[in-house]
Amino acid sequence: MRNTFYYSLFVWFKKKAPPQLRGSVYTYHRGSQLKLLVIFFTILIGVEAALMHFLLSRWNDIVAWIVLVLNVYSILYIIALYQSSRHLLHLLSKDTFYIRMGMQSTIAISLDNIECLRKARQIDLVDKAEEGVYLSFMRFDTPQFEIVLKKPMQINILYGVQRTVSVIIFRVDDPQLFQREWDKLREGESW
Repeated sequence: MRNTFYYSLFVWFKKKAPPQLRGSVYTYHRGSQLKLLVIFFTILIGVEAALMHFLLSRWNDIVAWIVLVLNVYSILYIIALYQSSRHLLHLLSKDTFYIRMGMQSTIAISLDNIECLRKARQIDLVDKAEEGVYLSFMRFDTPQFEIVLKKPMQINILYGVQRTVSVIIFRVDDPQLFQREWDKLREGESW
């Protein structure tokens, strides 16, 4: 909840500073359809909130205000998801690769635990993710890379939910740059 308010209300006033961490950062929000969805659902939830508040206030004012507050929180959450995807970038360092999906998840993978990086297979919007596969992108976007782990690892996702994964599928805005950096790092290291 704290992240929702921070990324939806306060991060607007914070300039994006280059990360002080050692490593290469990669955006994943520019080529995504997330911005379009944020606009669409903000308008949709706003209209729905106004109509529901009007109808419910004729029946019970307390229920009408509760539903209105929940709708406002939904709008803030959607905005926070987009803003966090702009500020929390993928990071590839000498020994760890951080894959992020906004405020929903951050996965720190030791490069020693990576079996291979390959081009991701196409995933349809309605396909269910296989057991042990984590999709670190929005389902309506096209995945680009798939990391296969040597040993399955436990990850924490939204609301403290834990999952064990052996494959992580993600996307970046500049796949050629990422592939070049990955190949350079791989040639410099023996794994």
